[in-house]
Amino acid sequence: MLLILLLTILWQSCGRSEDGASRGEGVEQAACAAAETYQDLLTEDLKPDMVLILERLETEGFAAVDMAGDHAFVNPEQVRAFSADKQAGIAQSLDFLRVCLDGGLVYTGFFIEEGIWYCQLVRVAWEKGSPVVSYSLRYPLLELRVTEKDYLIFTCDIPDNTAASSHDGYIEPTTMIRLTPLAEDCRRCGELYLEPIGYSYHNLFTTTWTGADMEAVCLNDLYLSLYKAEQGAYISYFNNPYPTDESSGVSHVPGEDFETLLMQYTCLDRERIRAWARYDRETDSYPVCIDGPHDGLAKIPVPEVVDVQRGGDGSLILRVDALLVSQRTDRAFTHLVTIQPSADGSYRIIANQVLEDTDNILPDYESLLP
Repeated sequence: MLLILLLTILWQSCGRSEDGASRGEGVEQAACAAAETYQDLLTEDLKPDMVLILERLETEGFAAVDMAGDHAFVNPEQVRAFSADKQAGIAQSLDFLRVCLDGGLVYTGFFIEEGIWYCQLVRVAWEKGSPVVSYSLRYPLLELRVTEKDYLIFTCDIPDNTAASSHDGYIEPTTMIRLTPLAEDCRRCGELYLEPIGYSYHNLFTTTWTGADMEAVCLNDLYLSLYKAEQGAYISYFNNPYPTDESSGVSHVPGEDFETLLMQYTCLDRERIRAWARYDRETDSYPVCIDGPHDGLAKIPVPEVVDVQRGGDGSLILRVDALLVSQRTDRAFTHLVTIQPSADGSYRIIANQVLEDTDNILPDYESLLP
């Protein structure tokens, strides 16, 4: 989905003759026809009601999901059957849809041609009430499988795939789509407790610790992610409110700000924070490296809560699988996070345990601080 947004527009219309048409042109026409099946459900501003659209596509026999993955995949058995047939060497083709927020779709087709498997991606948008093809791209298909967790994972061979490539930058070649929706309790806990903090440039969730025994966690790096959880966005180079050393790029967060936030989300007290987070008594501040990438790059895992257990004291023990697109896995490692929620909606993270496994793929971590 995100792979193709910056690429050159290759096709502008669905109206092409079938005479001598390639398999690719056939997919384009099928993509437009699929969009037309739910055209009557779109409002004038093209805002889609995903529930109604997916219900329509399910009734029409399409395998489909919304692009954001917020709703259940419809007719997923088509994907599972295709994956099994492909493994057995008897599959021929599969098409499925991802409905976009603008009411258009991405039509994905897998097919074999002269012994080579291909993936074709066709983006359909609406123009003056008609579906038009914004782009149509075809890549060799390197891998396709449905995992034990019921994820569809496929990887394309994208040539010249570098940051300075001719197609306007690196494209993540792997796509992961969940076929079975998460349990509502798991989804909600992930949204509340894991996703706001994530794994970006801290080791809170990749290190085992309990209670206030957090010496192994880099609190200075963690501050940025807790700030994001609290405020809804990272501090960036452009809105950094703290004094910064130009030579080192290190900012100095006032002690009260730093300590209050850490104590809000953990069991740490002021004494431990000052002992483990390089507290500068002279300036009453903590060093934090603000200027750095803090986004969802493919090399950074995405947390997925797969089980929720409730303790007698009101605590929650969340079993979390780390999804890692760059490694084409829906379980790079698993960890147990203990959360203590409060009635006012706040919460503390009171323990993390990384489950040992020889297949674990932990993200590389090095503190941002010099």
